[in-house]
Amino acid sequence: MPVAARLRQRIRRLRHDRRGVVAVMTAAMVIPVFMGSAAMGVDISGWYATTSNLQKAADLAALGGAAHLPTSPAAAAATATTIAATNGFRVGDGVTTAVNVRQTERPNQLQVEITASVVNSFGGLIGTPRTSLTKRAIAEYTEPYTVGSPCNLLGNEPLAGVEGGGPFASGACPGGSVPRVWAEAAGPNTDKKWGNARDTRVCTSGGTDRCTGRTNSDYGKKGHFFKIEVRSPGPLRVQIFDPVLVHTGSTCESIPDTFTGRNRANPWTRDAKNRYAGGRTTQSPNGAPLCTGDHDYGQPDAVRTRAATTFALRAPGDSPDPMASPIVCTRQWDGFSGDMTNLAVEGRPGYKAQVGQAWRQWVDLCTVNATVGTYYLQVRTNVPKNSNLATGMNSAGDPGARWAGKNGYSVRATVNGNGGGVTIGGDTGLALSLNVAGDARFHMARIGSQMAGRLAVFNMFDLGDADAGRTGTVQLQAPPDSSGFNGSTISSCQGKGVVNRTLANCTLPGVAAGRFDGRWQSFHVRFPTTYRCNDEDPNGCWFRIRMRFSGDGRLFDATSWNVGAPDSAIRLIK
Repeated sequence: MPVAARLRQRIRRLRHDRRGVVAVMTAAMVIPVFMGSAAMGVDISGWYATTSNLQKAADLAALGGAAHLPTSPAAAAATATTIAATNGFRVGDGVTTAVNVRQTERPNQLQVEITASVVNSFGGLIGTPRTSLTKRAIAEYTEPYTVGSPCNLLGNEPLAGVEGGGPFASGACPGGSVPRVWAEAAGPNTDKKWGNARDTRVCTSGGTDRCTGRTNSDYGKKGHFFKIEVRSPGPLRVQIFDPVLVHTGSTCESIPDTFTGRNRANPWTRDAKNRYAGGRTTQSPNGAPLCTGDHDYGQPDAVRTRAATTFALRAPGDSPDPMASPIVCTRQWDGFSGDMTNLAVEGRPGYKAQVGQAWRQWVDLCTVNATVGTYYLQVRTNVPKNSNLATGMNSAGDPGARWAGKNGYSVRATVNGNGGGVTIGGDTGLALSLNVAGDARFHMARIGSQMAGRLAVFNMFDLGDADAGRTGTVQLQAPPDSSGFNGSTISSCQGKGVVNRTLANCTLPGVAAGRFDGRWQSFHVRFPTTYRCNDEDPNGCWFRIRMRFSGDGRLFDATSWNVGAPDSAIRLIK
């Protein structure tokens, strides 16, 4: 029998069979329910999948965009939008209806909200063809802390009022133009134990922290970075005081007490009797404003001649990584050792024009037409001499650079001829030379209100080298403009390192020459949840270090400072 005939016969039987009728009716009622349930299950499954993808994209977009805050909100929004699109949510793709990016009430937090429209299989049968789903994420970026200076000057600004001197320091500079501190660069083959933890590649003395054999684990091939925050556009002029290494000894003891040359020693100097005198001068009886403390540590001439300090100014970039910022200018200065007066006096044997132009002088690095944003000054000691400096500053460094010694200097900047619209500070950390007597205060780090409730770690390396027999204290003090702490007194403070215990009033006692040689000492501070400070003021939010030594004990200390937080710099808030 043909198939069609057999099918017609079975249908006629079903018409007369009640069980068949019941089966058909049951199928007619149940199948739509099952089909509807299955369709609803498909809808719900789609919602879950889309919601998961939305949250993942919002999280990634917020984290990626927050890295540009608080300085570049436009770049933060653009980056977040791009990341959302890369992860499947781009407005106009038929699914995504909105990608909203904005800063929260805190300028370092970014909120990303993504909305997508999902097609419903079952919902379409009951009049809801699409469902709108939204997920939100907030990420916070804690930018690298600024260390060492709240104004447009880092280090001393000597010879104010003298030709080529200054002042250029902003009136907002606490401590004026003589904070009794220098920035410091050290040669790669300098022993880390001398106090510079960042530039030095070797550990030749036992008992030095963070050394693997003779290798310094803290060595930074890319050098030091300073943040130059430009708050108003215009010509940005960056200058270095004494960028050239000229061996004088840490207290300038190697310079003759009396300068015997003429006052106009070279084309750049008309006050040589003061400028080239020993550590203590008529203008600066304590020696600090002129004595940068350059030292070659007795290295042989073959090593001395390799000494070179290289500077590069980098323009603002799209990444928080300074190395990703474009270089706009570079300069390099050799190092010298020998009779200082011969090196600096034109016509004498051994005279070096570079010494005359740069030793104890303010020298222009460059002037650029600046926009508002963060510029970076990079300082390195491992770039080959007379090479392509831009290439060298972007490289991993020259493994053959083996000079040893330290080079003290200062940095200042102006915009439109004054220091009111620009600040300079170390990017997270600094190597410093301190030169001061008695009771001294230094700017340690600027930490804003975003640290409320979190833990910060203040690190100091090889601190407290004062006159023999003198002891003192080192105290970390809260910002004068802050709330949450007991005034400037910090009570929740743990010492880690040489001293491991709770520190009353965040004060480290028993500081003396030799006790902290080659050792890291940290102050761990838990910030109150009520911590607030003046985030808008460059002079606000500054933690300070106070050093006090017995009698008239002087501090001639090469040291390194840095500040960080144990948790991630970029984190999701919710």
